[in-house]
Amino acid sequence: MKWIKIRLERVYEAPIWLQIFVAIFSLAVALMIAAFIFLAHGIDPVSAYAKIFHDSFLTEHGIEFSIVKLIPLLLCSLGLIVAFKANVWNIGAEGQLLMGSVAATWIALYGMKG
Repeated sequence: MKWIKIRLERVYEAPIWLQIFVAIFSLAVALMIAAFIFLAHGIDPVSAYAKIFHDSFLTEHGIEFSIVKLIPLLLCSLGLIVAFKANVWNIGAEGQLLMGSVAATWIALYGMKG
């Protein structure tokens, strides 16, 4: 029987300037793709982005909606940070959110008698 040889290599972290460049470049590409989609539907991309920003961050309802959507994502990221720092397997952010929702629903329906 032949054994498979496993070789471990040290992976070096990319320089900070490259990480920043990749993040900015990715954001620019995403905005350009969305702009082409807006143009394909006959919508001015600049006014669309201005409306999205205004309605999301400059109105009371938009801020509330943004915070409501932000809190579960922050809690998932905190769970992932703990798992990554502990070097353990986790079910991922989507699974954590789903299982947390199931557990909270179960506690609300059956766990709190009174």
